[in-house]
Parts: sequence; C-alpha cells; structure tokens
Amino acid sequence: ALLATRIVNRLAVGTGVLVISILEPLVLAPLLFNHSYPTIILCMLLLGLPVATVNSLLSGFSFAKTPSDMQGRLLSMSSTVSSTPMAFCSAIAGTLLDTVGFAPAIALFIAILAVNIVIVLAMPSIRAIPRADRWDEVDL
Repeated sequence: ALLATRIVNRLAVGTGVLVISILEPLVLAPLLFNHSYPTIILCMLLLGLPVATVNSLLSGFSFAKTPSDMQGRLLSMSSTVSSTPMAFCSAIAGTLLDTVGFAPAIALFIAILAVNIVIVLAMPSIRAIPRADRWDEVDL
C-alpha cells in the first residue's frame, strides 16, 4: 500500500492493468514445478503485492468518473461483484486440489488468468485509460 500511493499518480490505469495481468500468471508459474511451502509463500507474496495498486487504479478511476449521487450504487455493485465469487473460492480450490492435484489446479488458475490477459488485450478502451491527472479527458 505504501508503494501504491506513489505508483498510482504516475501510472496510466490501462498500463497498470495490462502489466499486472501479464505478471500474475508468470508469478504463479513456478508452482507448476515446485509446490514446497517456501515456493508457495514467495509466489503468494509476489501475487499479493500489486493488489493495492490495482485496486487504487481501478477504484480511483471508477469513482472519479461516477457522479457523487451514484457512488453508493457503484460501491454496492462493485462489492457484490467482487466478493460473491470469493465465497466459493475455498470450496473450488479444495475440490480441485482433492480431485486433480496441486499442479493441475494451479495450471487451471493460470489459464483463467491468461484469459484475463486476452480480455485486456482485446479491449483497447481498457488499455487507453490514462493517469489520474488526465481522467477528466476520458469520455465514457
């Protein structure tokens, strides 16, 4: 979070989303070959580091472009959309680990993250979101 405040004002939202989308599966790739606890801890630590930055970039842009009288609705909607899948993550992960094993479960997760890269690459409107000082120039 300490780094996020410095990065957010200098980094274009679209660039940040693309870079982090590409880095996430790369950070998890070592788990395909080694599932020792030190490797898992290191990969999870590296995976979690950019979370505050991504949240700041995306939330900052969303709330900056949302009229004041609609921000409560935006918060409700974004909280519901982001937290509902989390209710099932443990069950899905546990089931996958039990049925297919660690490496295939990680491979599936990496594949899902790769789909995110395709989505970001396929949507120039996401990649074009500028730095915070230029958000007023963006038409939605």
